Amino acid sequence: MLLQKGQEAAAIESLEKASALAPSEQCSLLLAQAYQNLRQCDEAIVEYKKLNINRPKNKLIPFNLGLCLLETGENNAAIEAFQIAIQLDGSFLAAWGNLGNALKREGHLKEAIQATQKVLDLGPNNPTAHINLGGIYKDLGNLDQALASTLKALELKPDHPTAHMNLGGIYKDLGNLDQALASTLQSLELNPNNPTAHMNLGGIYKDLGNLDQALASTLQSLELNPNNPTAHMNLGGIYKDLGNLDQALASTLKSLELNPDNPTAHMNLGGIYKELGQLDQALASTLKSLELNPNNPTAHMNLGGIYKDLGNLDQALASTLKSLELKPNNPTAHMNLGGIYYALGKINKALDTTLKSLELNPNNYDAFLQKGFLLFDLNRCSEALHSFEQAIELGKSLQREDKGVMIQKGRCLLRMGKSIEEGYRLIREYEGFIRLSYHKDCPEFN
Repeated sequence: MLLQKGQEAAAIESLEKASALAPSEQCSLLLAQAYQNLRQCDEAIVEYKKLNINRPKNKLIPFNLGLCLLETGENNAAIEAFQIAIQLDGSFLAAWGNLGNALKREGHLKEAIQATQKVLDLGPNNPTAHINLGGIYKDLGNLDQALASTLKALELKPDHPTAHMNLGGIYKDLGNLDQALASTLQSLELNPNNPTAHMNLGGIYKDLGNLDQALASTLQSLELNPNNPTAHMNLGGIYKDLGNLDQALASTLKSLELNPDNPTAHMNLGGIYKELGQLDQALASTLKSLELNPNNPTAHMNLGGIYKDLGNLDQALASTLKSLELKPNNPTAHMNLGGIYYALGKINKALDTTLKSLELNPNNYDAFLQKGFLLFDLNRCSEALHSFEQAIELGKSLQREDKGVMIQKGRCLLRMGKSIEEGYRLIREYEGFIRLSYHKDCPEFN
């Protein structure tokens, strides 16, 4: 009776006394339920395990055990418990749904789809199942299916805040940032205190280049959930983009304190150490990331950049080629490869890979610069000048002004023997007063 009234603490005290005097399955069952109601899952699991769950009389016993195991992160044990509940009742929707969640957490995505699809076979108009299916498809990289499933969930329940939040994440991965922003803001209008939605909003603002808004949203997320390692990691990335490397370092280390085995956080830490000039630390962090996730193309690419800065060009080449083996169409990796080939003295190969980078991403400012420098070294000055001019135009839209590209444009003009005064003007303006007399047609500046 005490348990039914929600007086779980008093019920636990009474049941513990009764169990001490005469242990029974009934006492263990009631204790487990009381602990579960208080979200004391570890204690509930102990009591549930005293029952013979392999031959249970009640499907709710293995099901509730599964919920507690899921809450404590014991996903494989939860999978077994939900499977027992399903053996007792093949149409147990909640057991199928939670089985799908547990399988997804363990990375068994195809099996997770089968379990979640079973929920929809039994109840086609279940919006939660459509949401979950969309999440699994997103993890599989099947964004079209993820979008379709999530939109179906919203068709069934238009005011579902989680569905709007997930839709924002899918649009973000599709590169549709305006739609991602709108969907995430809609989610927060429906549920203003969702820390995950605030965190996601910060990521969208970051991709939009609005770092102040990104910072504010991520800090709001952490105010609501201070111990979210992903939010601390994201905060580190925002501080890094803002040029605040000390704060970036502190936030990323906090993330790793909360979740020491996050390969992305170790990779990000390596990037921060690289920016700080601490290359040995950068190398150690990036290698740790790859130990945890050996097939991350970005980590291999970053590793290549660290080896390049360390002067180990052979290792830099091997790491960058490995990154491209895993992700052949990464324009940044192709650009980095060009830089490594240039350092190795293979200028034609460097140019080929840089051109490949621009083929994949025609708006890569740094790749246009690299292309220009390579063409200049090959004495193809007219083409180099064109590349530098493309970089200058692109830089205007990106609000980037690099004095190096203006100086190099001036050098192209001088080497070509055309617009010599303009060439001198650019070099003088962006590099300071210099005197160059190696070209017989160049007037001296006084």
